[in-house]
Amino acid sequence: MVISRDRKWFILFAMSMAFFVAAIDGTVMNLAVVWIQSDFHASLSSVQWVLSGFLLSFASFTVAAGKLSDHYGHKRVFTIGVLVFLFFSISGALSQTTWQLIVSRILQGFGAALFWPSVNALTLHSFDGKSRGTAMGILTGIMGLAMTIGPPLGGFLIDLWNWRLILWFNVPLCVLSLVMTYYFVPEDEKHERGKIDFFAIFLILLGFFSFFYALNRGGTIGFNRVEVMIAFVMATLAFLTFVMHECYAKRPLIDFTLLKSGTYVTSVLVRVGTGASFFAVLFVLAFYLQHIVGLSAVKAGLYYLPMTIMMGIIPPILGRMQRRVGSYFPMYFGAILICLSFIYFLFLDWTAITFSQLFLPLFFFGLGIGLILPSNIMIALQEIPKTLTGLGIGILYTCILVSGTTLVILSTQIIREKGTSAAMRILRKDEVFLTPLQQMEVANAVTGLNDPHLFAQEFPGNEAKVAYAVRYGFEEAFFLILKICVIVSALVLLIFAYAHLYRLKNFS
Repeated sequence: MVISRDRKWFILFAMSMAFFVAAIDGTVMNLAVVWIQSDFHASLSSVQWVLSGFLLSFASFTVAAGKLSDHYGHKRVFTIGVLVFLFFSISGALSQTTWQLIVSRILQGFGAALFWPSVNALTLHSFDGKSRGTAMGILTGIMGLAMTIGPPLGGFLIDLWNWRLILWFNVPLCVLSLVMTYYFVPEDEKHERGKIDFFAIFLILLGFFSFFYALNRGGTIGFNRVEVMIAFVMATLAFLTFVMHECYAKRPLIDFTLLKSGTYVTSVLVRVGTGASFFAVLFVLAFYLQHIVGLSAVKAGLYYLPMTIMMGIIPPILGRMQRRVGSYFPMYFGAILICLSFIYFLFLDWTAITFSQLFLPLFFFGLGIGLILPSNIMIALQEIPKTLTGLGIGILYTCILVSGTTLVILSTQIIREKGTSAAMRILRKDEVFLTPLQQMEVANAVTGLNDPHLFAQEFPGNEAKVAYAVRYGFEEAFFLILKICVIVSALVLLIFAYAHLYRLKNFS
């Protein structure tokens, strides 16, 4: 179908708004953690599901959504997805309990997953030639920009009113995207439909949700509890059954021939590592700046500006230089910068952290992500047939989101276990003896349920010691998380170097 020049740019604008709200909602709530905890008197593990629940449902359903989009039509599935996202954004903004908010965020993630593959498909089908590359470059830049402006935008909206304004922010953008889609996007072309393998979709959802429930619940009550072990067993059985089912299915949900491409697999592994580190930095650093340092939401968000700016400006510049520099060098150099930025973090004086101290590591981190983002997609799709492009993108983003969600959950467990243990060790060393109830309160202070500055005042004569212990405990956990990120980013470099030197001679 031929689409006029003016009309196709209106289509891109409509797609960009949906792409923006889906991407930004993965990070915009990070600075709201402390405020949500305060409003609902919730634990850190519960509030963490406000973040990971969205990412989990988004990740779990993206591959299936791509299949549904091909089956029922891209415009139809896109419209339904945006409507679901819009409805549960409003539902989340009106939530009165933590669990209402968590359920709204999970279903909001399903809506985002539903329209995400359609955004790429409708953009690709609306453009051709050189304009197609330009359009996809704009989408990539919008995604990177949205993910990075999430923290400062979230901080601004929180200070402007409260955390609920973050969810209300989605409403006008979704409505405008729906209106423009209705008027400018052509109707879906009729084609012969095959059968949708809903059993495979069910197995994927069951596997992911069982796994993340076990991971999160196990950190709270112990991994040796029956319900946690049952959840792990369910996840394992669901994934094994899915693989066996796909091997014999006439129309499998996932075409495993994608895994025969070394280029594609390497690109997925690189994005898994960098994506996991990215989400961990956003979650833990935002929590540290507000809860331990005591910064306001806006000021904490402004600390991310070096990273935000680099992630916003580098992808468009790199897109114009792609033919001259290739895709391999920017991606490899970006991975090096990310690894170095984590090492830099480890040598900072976190007892008196300032914006100037964080500027360089966040600058390098943003530069690294900005170099990897567009290059990774170009490399990943270079050996994949056009008929598998949507599936390939869906699997890529699923892996990124699952790895990010996993590291966020693990970071929460590390803060709870390692942080509390370190705080109690310092208090015993300083001969500050606590009752079992007070020990529980210290654990709550480390994980954010209690304000550490106000909590310390409950110990006359030991205020400074208790406040120091809470801060020390969190910093111990924070350093461990940073070390894990260093290891992950180093593994990314090794995998990438091995693939390039020994297996992918024509990688760039």
